[in-house]
Amino acid sequence: MRFTLAFAIDKFKKFNILIFKSQLPQIPIRLSDAVGFLGLFVTRNTHSPSGPSHGSKYEFRFSRVYDLPEEELEDTIIHEMIHYYIAYTGQRDNAPHGRVFRKIMTDINTRFNRHMTISHRLSREEAMKVKCSRRKWHVIAIGELTDGHTILKVLPRVIPKIIKFHEAMSRGFDLNSIDLYLSDAPEFNIYPVSTANKFHIINPDEIRPLLANATRLYIENGKLVQR
Repeated sequence: MRFTLAFAIDKFKKFNILIFKSQLPQIPIRLSDAVGFLGLFVTRNTHSPSGPSHGSKYEFRFSRVYDLPEEELEDTIIHEMIHYYIAYTGQRDNAPHGRVFRKIMTDINTRFNRHMTISHRLSREEAMKVKCSRRKWHVIAIGELTDGHTILKVLPRVIPKIIKFHEAMSRGFDLNSIDLYLSDAPEFNIYPVSTANKFHIINPDEIRPLLANATRLYIENGKLVQR
């Protein structure tokens, strides 16, 4: 199950009544395609035209990219509601998940048979699984070295940087060839994006099928063109 706006709003209303005794006003709930978190409670100080702060603006953010059990999504909402409750009631804690947060969380887990933990961040494996399934465009450089090795580099999608990288590679490395591709294959998501002189040695037989539907890019007369 994934977060939807209707689900998050409905569960907020339910848990506000059941757990927080209707003390929490409704605040904006936004969905995100972020991979790095499942839920966030965001506080932003607001300012009057003259400058001094005159309050705070709250909102929840939930990532819709993860497919998880309903109970885990519910625990995430309650977790963020604890942060909201502490901020809204003006309580001070000694850390983001300090003594006040832990006391409230433990009480809720006991009284309502929940299974919240201090951190509901997803495991690296869960985050990587989603990251590797998302399609986005990459510029891929594939080089064949004179020693027979094949190297791969994922470049920023910035034309001057691509051209500069290609020129530097052509001048300063023992290459038989350097080819550029535009591809949205999610398998390339795992590679860092940069123009640094760090490369990945690859098996060309494994990479070639990933580039079957890619667009070839060329540097001609100092310009990047595709065919």
